[in-house]
Amino acid sequence: MWKKTRTKKRVTITPQEHNIHKSLRFIFVVAQIFGFFPVQGVLSKTPNSVGFSWMSVRILSAILTCTGGFLVALGHIRHMILIEYDQFEMNGVIFYTCGCLSCIYFIKMATEWPQIILKWQEVDIAMATYGWPRNLNRRIKIVSAVFLLLETAEHFSIQANKLIVAVQCKGSLAKGFEHFTVNMSFPVIFDVIKPFYSPWLGLVFQFVNTRMAFSWTFIDLFIILISCALAMRFGQINYRVRCLKNMKVQSERSWGSVNEDYNRMCQLCALLDDKMSFLILISFFNNFYFIIFQVFGSLNLHKATALEVIYYYISLGLLLLRIVSICLYGSWIYEESKKGVELISSISPEFYNREILRFMQSIKYQAAGLTGKKFFKISRQLVLKIASAVVTYELVVIQFSRNAETKDEPSKNSIC
Repeated sequence: MWKKTRTKKRVTITPQEHNIHKSLRFIFVVAQIFGFFPVQGVLSKTPNSVGFSWMSVRILSAILTCTGGFLVALGHIRHMILIEYDQFEMNGVIFYTCGCLSCIYFIKMATEWPQIILKWQEVDIAMATYGWPRNLNRRIKIVSAVFLLLETAEHFSIQANKLIVAVQCKGSLAKGFEHFTVNMSFPVIFDVIKPFYSPWLGLVFQFVNTRMAFSWTFIDLFIILISCALAMRFGQINYRVRCLKNMKVQSERSWGSVNEDYNRMCQLCALLDDKMSFLILISFFNNFYFIIFQVFGSLNLHKATALEVIYYYISLGLLLLRIVSICLYGSWIYEESKKGVELISSISPEFYNREILRFMQSIKYQAAGLTGKKFFKISRQLVLKIASAVVTYELVVIQFSRNAETKDEPSKNSIC
């Protein structure tokens, strides 16, 4: 009776009405505006229209973004080799290199995404009787909006502050803009091509910088949204297991069906982990590096201006928000995939059957979750490990800084 009622309520749900491509297409459209994830058919309502072509404007945009970031990264490397090593130059190398790698990786993923999304659609169709995960679309929109707005506010506030300082320093908008692009933003580029400088070229590199900044947010957001969709599907399976347990259902067919759905989700999760693991590695390396740098920078806050102190705390807060969000959403998959063990363990032994035992074995021995190239699995414990590493680093830096001579250097954002 229960099974018939649930099927009747959910049978009207079709791939055209709800599917993961339709849920994620907003963030994919935004990504393509910034030159990332060049798949075709992102505006379509079904995954069947998603494709990839090397001969497209999207690919050209992605290649230009990657090329621009690569040139700036080379400029920072050249400066460190030929002139002097500087921590800010190393930051530029890490920032633009990670941006280029993410751009290349998303091109690679775009070539495989049509097959991935069709596989995901097959799982959604097989689980049609569960209905679409409740509030999934709304959660995706809210999370996307929050991360994009925070990134936009952070990026343009620091750029606007630098431009204001440059204009005040030079006394006019034209000279201030030139100082902003040449001496404050891209000295490593214009030291080499200074005879060919033009304001338009400065705007081009500012555009590249904006795209590289977005790549950082898109990596983290992509991991979070995929994790959210997978975890909520596992949650639906747990809800059905709870219903079967409460109604004391002994039908091997019912339990076998749930076991098959669980196995499908584990296979989909393994596929996505295989395709996304390098992306996860880039994300954690990038976030962890800049958290370490911000912690190191806290020792010199007494030399900073009021605006720089405010930006410091905002930037550090966003970095922590990024890495904690990834850990919490990524671990959500693993936690939901293992909840079934607790539910099944509470079933009375007289109601056990062969399919229930098989289902329990599936949950115990299948590891659902996302990893960073198998070096680590995203979990809640990972937050504590990262926090421990940061605190250890801070203590070491404080210990060494007591005996080290510090130079009173002007702020990077206030030099004239």
